[in-house]
Amino acid sequence: MRALTALQRADVACLVVDATQGFLRQEARLAGNAMDAGCSLLLIYNKWDLIEEREASWKRMLAERKQRYPTLTDLPAVPVSAAERVHLGKLPALIQQRADEHRRTVSTGDLNRWLEQAQQRRAPPSNRVGKVPKIYYVTQTGTRPPTFTLFVNAPDRLSPPYRRYLWLDLTAYFGFRGTPVRLSVRKSE
Repeated sequence: MRALTALQRADVACLVVDATQGFLRQEARLAGNAMDAGCSLLLIYNKWDLIEEREASWKRMLAERKQRYPTLTDLPAVPVSAAERVHLGKLPALIQQRADEHRRTVSTGDLNRWLEQAQQRRAPPSNRVGKVPKIYYVTQTGTRPPTFTLFVNAPDRLSPPYRRYLWLDLTAYFGFRGTPVRLSVRKSE
C-alpha cells in the first residue's frame, strides 16, 4: 500500500524485473499501476549475469512482453546485474530521460500540424445521425504527466475508437515512450 501511495507522488517509477523469470503478470499489474498513477516508467531487468546467450535472450524477452502485453510493448527497458555491476552506470541517465519526458512540452503549433496530418490520414467518423465532429485545435494543458486537450464543436460526437486513434498517433508521432499521456476533449466555446 505504501508503494502504491508513493506512486501517486512520483514522476518516475523503476520496475525491477527478475531477468531469469521474465516479465510476468505481477510486473504487468505493477506497470499498469505506475502508468495509471501518471509515472514515467523504466523497466530494469536484474540478474543479467545469470542469463546465457544474452543478445538472443534479450530479443526473446522483448518479443514475449510484446506478445503477452501489447499495451506495454514500448516501455523502455535495460538489463542490469547488481551483483556484477553491469550497466548500473546507465541508470542515472535513463532515469533522467524518463523525468525529462514526464515534464516535456510540445508547442501548440507542432500539435496542430500533427492534428492536421492525423486527420488527413484518418478523418473523424460521423455519429449515428451522420454528424461529423469538428476538431478545431489541440494544445498542451499540463505536464507531469503530459496532458493534451482537443477542442471540438461537439465532444460527444468524437467516438472512443477515434479518440484512441488520436492518442496512439500523438504518442507515436512525438515519441512518448513509457510516459502516460493524457488526452482530453473539451467543447470549444
